[in-house]
Amino acid sequence: MADLEHSVRRVGGVARMTTLQSAGHSRHHLRRALDAATPYSDSGLETLLRTRLRWLDVRILAQAWIEGHRVDFLIGERLVVQIDGGHHVGGQRVADNAHDAALLVRGYQVIRVGYRQVVEDWPAVQEVITRAVAQGLHRR
Repeated sequence: MADLEHSVRRVGGVARMTTLQSAGHSRHHLRRALDAATPYSDSGLETLLRTRLRWLDVRILAQAWIEGHRVDFLIGERLVVQIDGGHHVGGQRVADNAHDAALLVRGYQVIRVGYRQVVEDWPAVQEVITRAVAQGLHRR
């Protein structure tokens, strides 16, 4: 079910509904998948992360603007989570590093994870994020 929901989130509108209904899912499953998708996420992977962290009792903002750049997630007031895809190499990686440094000197904590980590090693990603929250790194 989770793999189907992840795949379907990348499809829009009627195609999403048709895919879920064709897979034999009830209206309840359809509603759950549609509710999980958020218009503020830049990718299905971001929707997946946000859905998996929904249980945390902290504010999670997707696509927040900080220091002139968008960040994938701002957790609380000071914890930034960035998800890197395959395009985060070369010049993009240099820009990412510069933005991370700018955030750090302004009091933000940055956790940067890759696509494979989120998809294939979620427990480790969740552990890092929940430890950061437990340490209060999301607060001022």
